[in-house]
Amino acid sequence: MSPGVQRFCAMLVAAAACLALAGPANGQNSTPQDATQSPASAPVSPAETEEHLAEEVRNPLADLTQVQFSNDFDFGGAGGNGFLYTFTLQPIIPFKITNNWTLITRSAFTVASVPDSEGSGRTAGTGDSNIQFYFSPNRARPFSWGFGPVLGIPTASNSLLGSRKWTLGPGFAIVRQTEVWTYAVLVNQFWSFAGGKNRDSVSLTLIHPLLSYT
Repeated sequence: MSPGVQRFCAMLVAAAACLALAGPANGQNSTPQDATQSPASAPVSPAETEEHLAEEVRNPLADLTQVQFSNDFDFGGAGGNGFLYTFTLQPIIPFKITNNWTLITRSAFTVASVPDSEGSGRTAGTGDSNIQFYFSPNRARPFSWGFGPVLGIPTASNSLLGSRKWTLGPGFAIVRQTEVWTYAVLVNQFWSFAGGKNRDSVSLTLIHPLLSYT
């Protein structure tokens, strides 16, 4: 065997020995190289997954499909003799437009029960609906924002439960998230452009602040 082949074989044996010794050491102690592994190769613990999901649920502009429910009780209606009850179903569905932009749709469908003007009876049925469209850039935290049109649809089953007007306007949302806090505000402006001629015009501003701690 020539000296060149002998040196080559010796190098292979030495390399194999180094790999055999390095394997257990890397398995026992985490090195900086382990910490810089790509997210695709690094295992994700259930706690990390739940924490990320909790952050996404708190973010009104998250790329996460949700269906939210709310029950609202407003006391003092009809001259203080009754209360207003509203059930709201709000599906939130994001659509990825490009690699840089996402469209988040937030719809609101309501069912309400309100007292009559005298407070002696009640009227129940569906209320007006609205759809909010937010075009949001896929940006890194801590700030995210979105803007787009908001549309009001006269779906009320009774004139007491809605405006009988189609409305349209702009909407804007901004969100800031830290490790445990979420701060957000959604601002919508509705103006009527069609609908019942015997009903008053609509100019409605909705400001929805959000504060969450987890």
